Amino acid sequence: MPALSEKLPILNYVDHGRNIREIQTPEQQAHDKGGHGIDKLFLAYTAVREKGNHIVAQPGTRIELEPDVDLRIVASAGKVLLEPLPGAGGPNPACPPPACAPMIRPKTRNRFRAS
Repeated sequence: MPALSEKLPILNYVDHGRNIREIQTPEQQAHDKGGHGIDKLFLAYTAVREKGNHIVAQPGTRIELEPDVDLRIVASAGKVLLEPLPGAGGPNPACPPPACAPMIRPKTRNRFRAS
C-alpha cells in the first residue's frame, strides 16, 4: 500500500480495524505464527492509512462509491451479517442463466460443476 499511495492519491481506507496481534496475549501470539510481533507490512500500511480517511468496516456498513454503486460489508474482523440483505437469494438480473447457473456438488469428492 505505501508504494501504491506514492503513485496515486488514496482518500479512504476501509479495513477491519486493529490488528488482532494488538489484543492477543503473549501466549496467543506464541501459538499464532511462532510468536512474531505485529507484521511490519501492517505497520507500514497503518502509517499510510493515517494520511487518509480510515473507515472501520462492520457487517452492514454501507459505502456509496457513486450514485449507482452502493457497497455493503457482509463480513469483517471475524463477524458476519446475521440477517440476509434485502433481495438476497433471488435471481441476479445482471447474470441470466445458464452463465450463472448455481454450482451443485456431485457425488464425487471435491469437484463442482454447473447445473
